[in-house]
Amino acid sequence: GAMFFSGRKMQLRRNRITRYRAVMGERDFVTLEELAAVTGKKPSVVERDIEYMLQKNLLETGAFFDAGHGILFRSADAYQRYLKERTRTENLTPKEAQEGYSGALRAIREANDRIPDPVFSEKLDHMEEIAGKIFREVETHPEKQKQAATFFDYYLPTTLKLLGTYTEFEEAGIEGENLRQAKARIESIMDTLLENFEKQLDELYRSEAMDVDADIRVMETMLNRDLSSVERDFGLNGGS
Repeated sequence: GAMFFSGRKMQLRRNRITRYRAVMGERDFVTLEELAAVTGKKPSVVERDIEYMLQKNLLETGAFFDAGHGILFRSADAYQRYLKERTRTENLTPKEAQEGYSGALRAIREANDRIPDPVFSEKLDHMEEIAGKIFREVETHPEKQKQAATFFDYYLPTTLKLLGTYTEFEEAGIEGENLRQAKARIESIMDTLLENFEKQLDELYRSEAMDVDADIRVMETMLNRDLSSVERDFGLNGGS
C-alpha cells in the first residue's frame, strides 16, 4: 500500500511538471502564481515541485527560483533581461532596479529581529554585512554579475527560504521532535553558509588580486635591477 501511494504521488508530480514545462515553453520566466493556477495546487506545493525539478536537473542548466519574488527563471541571463525590461518599462533608476538586493538584506534583518538566539543573531549580522558588500560590488561593477550568478541564483534565495522557515518554527510555539530536528539542521549549516558567502565575496576580487600580484612582481624585478645597478656603480656590494 505504501509503495502504491508513493508511486501514485510521483505520477501526479510528473503530471504537474509536464504542465509547468508546457506553460514556461520558451519564456524567460514564469511566476509561482501562474504555475499554481494551471495545476490548481497551493503555491507551497508548486514551490516544492520547483525545488525537486532543480535538484533533479529537470530544467535547463542555470535555471533558478527567486523565492523572494516567486519567479522561476530559465537562467541568470534571463534574470538580467528581466531586470533590464523592468527598468525600461517602469522607468526605474539603476539604484531602484536593485530593489531585489535591498529586499534580500531586509529579509535577513527581519529574520534576525524575530530570532532571539544571540549566537544565531550574531551570525545573521555577519551574513547581512557580507551580502551587502557583494551587492555593492556587483552594483558598482555590473560586469561581475556572472561571477556572482551562483550566489544570486541559488545560495541567497535558498538561505532566505531557510531563514523564513526557521523564524516560523521559532514562532510556532511548539517543541515537537520534528521541529527541533529541523531547527538544529538549519543552525548547523549556518557556519558553512557564512563561509560560502565570504568565499563568494572573495571571488569577486580575484581579478584585482591577480593585478596586484602582477604589479608587485614587476616592481620587485625593477627594484632588484635598479638596486643591483647602484651597488655596481658605487661599490656597495661589500667589496673593497
